Amino acid sequence: MPKTAPKNDLVTGDRAKPVVKARAKPVARPKPGPMHSGLKMSTLVHIPLPRAPMPMARRFMQITAAIWAEACAGESMTSLEFGTVGALQREPNLDQISLAERIGVDRTNIGLIIDGLEKRGLVERTVHPDDRRARLIRVTPDGVAAHARQAPKTAIVREKIFAPLTAEERETFYDLLERIIAANEQYSIPGAGRRRRSE
Repeated sequence: MPKTAPKNDLVTGDRAKPVVKARAKPVARPKPGPMHSGLKMSTLVHIPLPRAPMPMARRFMQITAAIWAEACAGESMTSLEFGTVGALQREPNLDQISLAERIGVDRTNIGLIIDGLEKRGLVERTVHPDDRRARLIRVTPDGVAAHARQAPKTAIVREKIFAPLTAEERETFYDLLERIIAANEQYSIPGAGRRRRSE
């Protein structure tokens, strides 16, 4: 069908301009956050960090270890040694396997930790009354004193780590973390996450 030519204006004789319909503008959609392998990235940190359990837990452990090393510089016990002595004060006379379960390390590592503490006179081994092949471990008076001396510095560690959170947020953090741990406790066997090499 032939197009109709635009009519002339009767007064001025000017050719009338064809009417052009304005196109509707596309609706602006919010841009998604930065992604990495399908995961949303944290926007609060300078170094890109996926919002996922493994990378965030790894970064959190790096931070806590560095803050501990800074606050407890010059002290005699590492964080695992401090935790071991603390566990033995709460539950005296634990056997080595039970102690390893309490602080979340394997049997080999707990043996090395106990050996180091025993050499420094902070813990001691005694024969199990029901099984002479087994040994029970308890804290010595020197171990109690060393733990008490270092405890204020570990409190500084906690305060520095959780400084960005309110008291209520800290409790919420612990509550949520406790729920996650309790729901996945079957995976909390020390060494379970190690990658097995193919033979």
